[in-house]
Amino acid sequence: FALLSYSAVLGFLFGYLWTRLFLAGALRVADQAAIGTLVAEVQKVTKKAETTERKLDELKKQSELDAAALNLAYRQLNPSPDLPQVTQEDLDAAIAAASRPIKVQVFNQAWQVRGDNWREASNKPKMERTIPVFSALIRSDVENRYHMNHGQLGFALKDKTQPEWGEAERELTTAIEIRGPWHEHGWLFYEFNRAFCRIMNDPAFVQDHPSDPDRKAQILEDLRAAAEVL
Repeated sequence: FALLSYSAVLGFLFGYLWTRLFLAGALRVADQAAIGTLVAEVQKVTKKAETTERKLDELKKQSELDAAALNLAYRQLNPSPDLPQVTQEDLDAAIAAASRPIKVQVFNQAWQVRGDNWREASNKPKMERTIPVFSALIRSDVENRYHMNHGQLGFALKDKTQPEWGEAERELTTAIEIRGPWHEHGWLFYEFNRAFCRIMNDPAFVQDHPSDPDRKAQILEDLRAAAEVL
């Protein structure tokens, strides 16, 4: 009986002391690990939610900028007496801030207006409204990658009521330089229109005199390239 009593008391004491000294610590470590894992998961979910919210805010802001660019481009191409005139500075800023798909959409709108209105003298004022749009698109192309902006601006300057032959020639030359060799990339109307600008911008032609050899060589080179498509 004494041995049983002694063993029971001693076992209780050992169990109590082990529980107090070791088990509590082990449970605390396990709880801390579980809490740490839970906190990490919560932080991960919170960070993901913040990232998603930030992306949504960026998309919302970009959609507002895109809407502003489309609105200004439309007002420039289709003016209304009820609205103030669009300034070049506002158009430049709006198109520069627009996304690439919106810039393409603005370009296509201006391209269509220019293409539909350059032939008839009565329609040329409407065609000339595309010039600020193409200029803004060129300024937004900081890497100077897109030759069509310069090409369309050159066409518009050439076909104005009062043509700007020199500026048109420079824009078409820039378009040709960005485009690269015509043998590989086409777009030979650049050369044809540049030849026309070079003829009209030649002082000798204005005075009904023969062109100098250098000017003649430049014009013939453009016409030979244009002959591939005409």
